[in-house]
Amino acid sequence: MLAHNFPPTALRSTVVSRLLLQYQSLKELVSYRYRAFRAGDKANFVYSNINAQRFSLDASKNAYTLLTHVGAPEVVLIDQEGSPVHRWYYDPHRLFPDRKGMKLVVRHAELLSDGTLLCIYEAPSTTPYGVGMACFDKNSNLLWKQSLNIHHSLVQSPQKEIYALFHDLITLKNRQILEDGILQLSPSGDIKSKKSISDMFRYSDYKNFISEPNYDYLHGNSLSFIQKTIRLGTTTIHPGDLLLSLRNISVIAIIDQTSLTVKWAIKNYTNMQHSPEQLKNGNILVYDNLGNLNPYRSSSAISRVIEFDPVSLKTTWQYLGSVNSPLFVTPTGSNSQGLANGNVLICLDQKGIIEVSRDKRVLWRLDFPVLYAKRYPASELSFLGGI
Repeated sequence: MLAHNFPPTALRSTVVSRLLLQYQSLKELVSYRYRAFRAGDKANFVYSNINAQRFSLDASKNAYTLLTHVGAPEVVLIDQEGSPVHRWYYDPHRLFPDRKGMKLVVRHAELLSDGTLLCIYEAPSTTPYGVGMACFDKNSNLLWKQSLNIHHSLVQSPQKEIYALFHDLITLKNRQILEDGILQLSPSGDIKSKKSISDMFRYSDYKNFISEPNYDYLHGNSLSFIQKTIRLGTTTIHPGDLLLSLRNISVIAIIDQTSLTVKWAIKNYTNMQHSPEQLKNGNILVYDNLGNLNPYRSSSAISRVIEFDPVSLKTTWQYLGSVNSPLFVTPTGSNSQGLANGNVLICLDQKGIIEVSRDKRVLWRLDFPVLYAKRYPASELSFLGGI
């Protein structure tokens, strides 16, 4: 299969300008994230009733937004007015006593229709920062936990099998390396299999995509399921295959769900991206964190959300910001989600959430230091009837 490895100059005006802008952005990022997490250490604030702003009747109706944030290790479900309708909280240091004294946050959460919640915990200022995963019922009672340095992202199949990212701290050539992998768990949290992501690439047509290992050289940050069969060259991608994002090498890959082998990948099409997902039309939506690093750009945004055709590799839609929403300067974190009504939900790392239309109008907005957000139609949350 043809390996799509785009040279940086295909996306940026010059290599030098790209590196300078990237360096500047990452300097700002380190300062910003340090302030945010340290402020959370002291304040330890919980989500309060902060009103969301609805700008148009085209915004989603009869829907709820699940979010995690920097202030407290809780998960909150809010309505379209920004009011909390349900909250999950469990003392993370009871879950993970070996991380006592560390600042722990809920990085990612997935909600089931009966109110069951799957959570990933991280310790942002430590190594390894991946802590583990826990499953709670709707009343925050612990059902099970798994302490295997799980981080960033998880997905659950219709058969309730769970796939999650994890990493191990290993020593290689006298250097400490965070070795990323994909973990498969049973519905009750038992480990069924795990595999190194670097091994997946090493024995594939895309082995040249992996650079010389250094500290966090891959930085896997997202898993999602392929929803629709697509043909990419001579390879057929099936529903249930895994869409994987590797931030630090700017790679988006598709992994066979059964064998955990690389079926397809592109490199440098996006830049340090997050949350690629396949839409109903077969295209891929992705938060492209540094995708607008161009000294001749007309916008001050360095980040964008794009939709592209994985067959032709043409960008079919992008969003850079608008007059009533902060322009994107989010070098890390963040996620995007395609909604059933065609709109796009965008979580701006530690800044807030917006819902935008395809004609790039901001329809809904919430300002709050959010880490992760996902929108659910009310029809998918049967447990709300019992609250």
